[in-house]
Amino acid sequence: MFGAAAGGLAVYLLDPDRGRSRRSELVQRGGGIARRIQRKGERSVRYAASQAEGLQQKASHRTVEDQSPTDERLRERVHSQLFRDPNLPKGDLNINVEHGKVVLRGHVADEEMRRRVEAEARRIDGVDAIENLIRISG
Repeated sequence: MFGAAAGGLAVYLLDPDRGRSRRSELVQRGGGIARRIQRKGERSVRYAASQAEGLQQKASHRTVEDQSPTDERLRERVHSQLFRDPNLPKGDLNINVEHGKVVLRGHVADEEMRRRVEAEARRIDGVDAIENLIRISG
């Protein structure tokens, strides 16, 4: 079977009248196929490299929400979110962050308000620990 195929190919390519043009066409087509395969491989390599670079960039440029906030950022976040409530006594409360722990100081009217301020502060993203030093006025 293989011998018959090889013989037929030899007759086709070594034909005295058209063999030269057939061999030339075979070389040209083979070169074209090889170039297409090479370009496809290069595109695949570039695609994989760009995907890897994108993942690396994504990992190195994490958003602020992904990172644990600094003490100053956490203080700003707690301050802005806590004092959105118009019922909280803004002038009587002081918010500090010391080594990641939120410290609440100041004076409020009653125990309910003291607990409410602490509960509101605990709900804020990034707050892990709270020290409630708020005193009751009066």
